[in-house]
Amino acid sequence: MIVDYLQSSEINRVLEIFNESRLDTDGLSSAVASLADLQSLLEGECTFVAKIDGKACGFVSVWADDNFVHHLYVMPQFQSQGIGSALLKKCQDRFGLPLRLKCDKSNHSARHYYESAGWVQEGEDLGPDGPYINYRLGV
Repeated sequence: MIVDYLQSSEINRVLEIFNESRLDTDGLSSAVASLADLQSLLEGECTFVAKIDGKACGFVSVWADDNFVHHLYVMPQFQSQGIGSALLKKCQDRFGLPLRLKCDKSNHSARHYYESAGWVQEGEDLGPDGPYINYRLGV
C-alpha cells in the first residue's frame, strides 16, 4: 500500500470512495455527492490517498490550520485492512499531534475504531446532520 498526496487524476475515484463509503455506513447521509460537491468539501484541505496495486481505496483530508481530520473514508471492501490507520499515520507524520476530528454519534463502527486506536472523546455537540462526538489524538 502507498499513501501519497491526492493527484487531480484521482478525484473521480475519490468521489466513488466517498459515495460508496457513506452509503455503506449507518448514520451518514445516503445522498450521492457530485464531483462539484466533493471538490467544495476538499477545498483548502490537504488530502492523502491510499492505493493498493495503483488503485485508490481510501482517502483522508485535513484542515491543516487546526490539525482537524475532516474526512476519512475507506472503500467498504478494503476496511479492516489497516488502510485507515495508514492514512491517519500519514496525517500524524505530516501535521504532528494533536489531531482532532468529529464522528457522527450513530456511527458505532467508526467510534469503536477511533477509540481502539487511542482517540479520546472530548465531548459531544449537535450539528446540522445530528449529534456528533469530538475526538482528539495526542495531547
